[in-house]
Amino acid sequence: MNTFTSTRRHFSSASDVVLVALVCVACGSHEALPQATPAETIPPSEPIVSWGIDPEVSTRYEYPVLGSSARRPIQLELEASTVSDAPESQISSPSGFALDGAGRMYIADGRQNRILIFEPDGSFSRTLGRAGPGPGEFQRLGPIAVMGGKLAAIDTRTRRIAAWDLVTGELVSDRPLWLPRQIWELSATAKGRLIGSYARADPDDPDDLYRHVVGITLTGFREIVYSSLPAWPRPRVRAPNQSAQMTNYYAVPVGTPASWYAVSPSDEVYITNGIEYVVIALDSDGKQRWVLSVPWPRSRVSEDEIEAAKQYMREVSAGWLTEVQLNQVNWPDLNPALSRNRVSTSNGAALRVDGLGFLYVFPHIPVPWATDERLRPVDVYASHGEALFGGTIPNANWQASHGDSILAVGLNADSQEWVASRNRIRWPGELQQLRDEARSRAQ
Repeated sequence: MNTFTSTRRHFSSASDVVLVALVCVACGSHEALPQATPAETIPPSEPIVSWGIDPEVSTRYEYPVLGSSARRPIQLELEASTVSDAPESQISSPSGFALDGAGRMYIADGRQNRILIFEPDGSFSRTLGRAGPGPGEFQRLGPIAVMGGKLAAIDTRTRRIAAWDLVTGELVSDRPLWLPRQIWELSATAKGRLIGSYARADPDDPDDLYRHVVGITLTGFREIVYSSLPAWPRPRVRAPNQSAQMTNYYAVPVGTPASWYAVSPSDEVYITNGIEYVVIALDSDGKQRWVLSVPWPRSRVSEDEIEAAKQYMREVSAGWLTEVQLNQVNWPDLNPALSRNRVSTSNGAALRVDGLGFLYVFPHIPVPWATDERLRPVDVYASHGEALFGGTIPNANWQASHGDSILAVGLNADSQEWVASRNRIRWPGELQQLRDEARSRAQ
């Protein structure tokens, strides 16, 4: 089953899709953006057919590739970093991340099964939750999200969702999640909706895994299904695990796309399959609003990338994968169009949305997939699909956002301790005025 699904329609073909062709927006100011030319029909490509674009979608944009010489730098200005000078404030295994409107940083520690709260200046404040089987306790703490005055947290082992009142610190609910699989990502919108995703096999083909993007409630029920994206559109290697009497699957981590989604503060959901540079925007009811595509050139997978991937797979399989198995992998010929790097600005994600609602799309760049430490190219779009500019952004692990700020979490190179930092996004030159205007509208 290779189709895109939503609450409104089910599609398997993108033939006769009408799109609006836009001229290059390159590096000029916002005022210099050209007007759309008359609509024309463009033949659909295989990736579009495989995951389904609504042929009745009202607007579709095609943008040209922005050249590297036209890219303008986005700055991240450090506002605060976490201070972990006591055992109770140290982060051992971050598994969830959130920011609130005051600038507080929330880090879920999956090993300690507790949520650490840091004040806007980075100083440690307190913890919520602890290890255990009871209400407000966790056996494997996963993603978290701040919605209004509440903090929601997922236990991925017991499949429960708990919530605290952030003013009083009291646990206000702890309910089972009525979903077929555990939630691995969680976001909250300004309107108070929780959106997460889980992976589940296709009942008709157990080898096909799909990422289901859903809206959920604090009572644990699924409220809406936004999409079902192929989660394994890439080769996997099977290795029998004799000690556990099961088969482990290891995904080939090079030349392979990853479907992804991002959520805006105003309830829009953006999805991509990562193969081609194509992004679909959905409204709060799951209906397609617009589609954008860019003919990003897909680079060929190099021998160095394959060898780096083999070494990584040797390490993560802890010896279960043999050289014979690795040499029999049908390595892909081309890299995906959108980001698949494990170390990247978007933390491996192809899409991010900042706290003001602007969409950031991260194209793939042909460098060793696990060692990229350079500036990352990024294309920035307005919430209605208009291309704003192509830029570069420092390589920070962007995990959450609110307003002008993003939360980045990474290992300190000297101390090898986890550190969270809150950074303010600043766009280049006159483009910053667009952010200022968006901030004023949001207040």
